Amino acid sequence: MAESDETGPRILFADGHGLMLDALSHYLASVAGIATVTAADLETALARLRSEDGFDLVLLGLNMSGMHGLAGLRRAKALVGNGPVAILSGTMGQDFIDAAIEAGASGVILKTSGARTVANAIRFMIQGEIYLPRKPQPVLRVLPLEGGEVLSERERRVLALLSNGKANKEIGRDLGISESTVKVHVSSICRKLGAQNRAHAVLIARNHDLL
Repeated sequence: MAESDETGPRILFADGHGLMLDALSHYLASVAGIATVTAADLETALARLRSEDGFDLVLLGLNMSGMHGLAGLRRAKALVGNGPVAILSGTMGQDFIDAAIEAGASGVILKTSGARTVANAIRFMIQGEIYLPRKPQPVLRVLPLEGGEVLSERERRVLALLSNGKANKEIGRDLGISESTVKVHVSSICRKLGAQNRAHAVLIARNHDLL
């Protein structure tokens, strides 16, 4: 287990792939300014969570020892409460991503993502948003939204409210849904439109006459 001396956001990063763990932790600390505490398996990570607090995010490798699928995520969530816990995985299947979010994950990061993408995803989730991997296909292949709907009706309503500059809490109040559900919809909209953030999603939507 290693710990960075950098200031700034502080995360607990657990994964059984030692080389990747060391390399990514070094990047996060030295380049992105994200302090890291590392663990090689779930039990070590949980012990660290029990002995101290102050972590802005917990990032768990899906295939490391002790995880048993999403059971490890649920055990970590039980210790951190409302704090964000994310999954690092080589799996991008939509069913798995949906199950992870339903189990309380703040996001799923692909192991094939670049270090900068991982750092940006971590910052995004620390801010309270839900991070979903973007589909690797050009935006123009899924737009315009005719024939087969890409955005659901609820996502279209969320997008319309986003275009009016409303915050997640306001959108939730207008639609009668929770703020966390709004975050899921916003992340799904960004993923489907290939947008980097909510403002970019609104721009794409306006450029394709979706608003």
